[in-house]
Amino acid sequence: MFLVAVVGILLLPLAPASAGTLVELKNGERWASAAFELASGEIRLEDGKIFPVAQVRKIRYGVTAGGTGGAASAAADLQEILRLASEAAAFEAKHPDAGGLVILDDMNYRYRPDGTWILRSRGVYKVKKEDHKAWADVTVAFTEGRERVWVLTARAISPSGEVTSANLDEVKITKPQMSPGMFLKYLYASTRIPGVEVGSLVEVVVEHETYNPYHREFFFPISYFQTGDPVFRSRLTITTPRDKPLFWEARNFPPGRDEPRQTEVEGGRQYVWELTEVPPLVEEPLMPKGADAMPYVQASLFEGWDKIYDWINTYWQANTTPTPELASQARQIVAGAATDDEKVARLYHWIQKNIRYIIIKGDAATVYGSYPAHETVAKQFGCCVDKAMVFSAMLNAVGIRNGPLLINAGSHALSPRIPNLNITHSISRITRADGSKYYLDATGYDYRYPTFSSFNQGRPVIDPFDRSFDVIPLPPPDHHQRHIISTMTLALDGTLAVQTERFYSGDFEAGTRGFLKSMKPAERRTFFELRVNSFGQGAALDGLEIRNLEEIEQPLTIGLTYRLPAYARFIADLAIFAVPGFLESLEFPELGVASRSYPIEYESTASHFDEGSIAIPAGWRVRSLPPPLEISTPFFTFSGSFTETADRRIVYKGRFDRLAKVVPLAALAEFRAQVRRVEKFKKDRIFLVREEGGTKE
Repeated sequence: MFLVAVVGILLLPLAPASAGTLVELKNGERWASAAFELASGEIRLEDGKIFPVAQVRKIRYGVTAGGTGGAASAAADLQEILRLASEAAAFEAKHPDAGGLVILDDMNYRYRPDGTWILRSRGVYKVKKEDHKAWADVTVAFTEGRERVWVLTARAISPSGEVTSANLDEVKITKPQMSPGMFLKYLYASTRIPGVEVGSLVEVVVEHETYNPYHREFFFPISYFQTGDPVFRSRLTITTPRDKPLFWEARNFPPGRDEPRQTEVEGGRQYVWELTEVPPLVEEPLMPKGADAMPYVQASLFEGWDKIYDWINTYWQANTTPTPELASQARQIVAGAATDDEKVARLYHWIQKNIRYIIIKGDAATVYGSYPAHETVAKQFGCCVDKAMVFSAMLNAVGIRNGPLLINAGSHALSPRIPNLNITHSISRITRADGSKYYLDATGYDYRYPTFSSFNQGRPVIDPFDRSFDVIPLPPPDHHQRHIISTMTLALDGTLAVQTERFYSGDFEAGTRGFLKSMKPAERRTFFELRVNSFGQGAALDGLEIRNLEEIEQPLTIGLTYRLPAYARFIADLAIFAVPGFLESLEFPELGVASRSYPIEYESTASHFDEGSIAIPAGWRVRSLPPPLEISTPFFTFSGSFTETADRRIVYKGRFDRLAKVVPLAALAEFRAQVRRVEKFKKDRIFLVREEGGTKE
């Protein structure tokens, strides 16, 4: 169905309309006709009825309303829905615990010769549990000034056969409530279908027209064929003019199902992908991001990213050119820096500290192109792209080659062949004098140079300035490290006195810094009191020192002094205990499920390193220590040991270095077996025995 506003038809010459036209008047009346004509400011229907244009609210093609014809059409539509539900019954029975069933998910894109396009989506659903009654709420987002939407059908069929429909004359247009710091030029069209209950069938048909695209070749349809609910039939149709062939990429499809059915249609070519009986997407810990875990199709009117580079660079080249004032400010920030690394570090930290993350965007030019760097500095806020522009402009001012980048962080990986501007993030590339590249992300507030957020790492990026498609390499594991060094003394009564120094880098440092900054000083102490109490009942925190919390240029370190009374357990002449908090942050939730359907995907590399010593009191000696453990796999290495020294101390260490981003399913069994060895080592205990003549106080 296609709908036009009356303002549009005022420009039409006298012409017949296509069959199945619905004229809706401002008084609410609806008149169906096979055709209409427009002449002398009047609408003339095929049956002779005439309405002044001023009385007409809108015209829809391909629908009917009222009268016998409309009732017959509606009845046929309902029979089709019931037929689809009947066809899906056997598939539904395979998923008795599902909250709902997607009977039909039909996405139909049509790209027009004038460079505009329309998406007609139709969904048919069955409500099986209370929480899925939310399907009664129909909400569609659109961009003001570029897109418009129409809810064409929103109705439900109850288990008893009663049909209820939303009042489409009362569709509400509202501005969404955004997260703090986000202000976007989006609107919502919303309505509610009355009478939806468990067992209801729900049908929603929506048309979404892009009538004013920011670039008429930037048509990037995308469709996902799986949801958290079972899907009986999912279909994507894309129609383009004959002189605009489609390029596509279908990912994660069953073998032999990724090629579309292609047919010649009037004025163009049609491409259709369809999957049936798609099981629900069941979330697993650390599974691939977003659509990388499901079948989906993305398409474009061209291959490669060159046209994207050309378009973006019209904004970025200008927005990263520093004004004289901004250049002077950048030079002041790096004054006295002896190396390029020091210059980059100063600017990196300055942007994190001085430009707040707030999104105020009104159009593609500001979403992707951003604002000029000097404007963002003057406002002292901006989004990820804005902060990348400021970083680039300041680096340009001090003579360091660089470029802003676009990346899908936390979403599906970009394709080198099929462009798509459903892109989530922007970061920065720096090129050294020797031509080597490295990457930074100035979006946040708490990363110390040269580290940056792990969710960018091991992922493809596009580099418009260098006109390249690259993959950010994984850093060495110690770029994201939690390192604890402890000195402990065991007393004769089993009390363990502990002095600990904690060192961090990368995600561990930024996460800890941000977490502690969000607390009041008293809350920080309470947090660490609870932490040491988790090591042993009655623990007492004697000292806490947090260093460089606000100074991201300096390493964050934390010193703890605490006591664990009666920590060692005495059995006969034995004292038994484990190292408190040993490798406590090293956990494996990804192996908490009995089996997996998806590979494990980590953000990046990481390192957990605990080491220290324990002084043994006179009158006790070591009976046994955990045996050393050395593991080397393609995915991680581990080195752990406990050693007795001549001066009555036990020296211990445990270091886990993650080396890979992905653990494929084929390697999962061996990976799980090796991880279990690490987990056992973490829990192993020290056994002391009372020396002859020794006493327990």
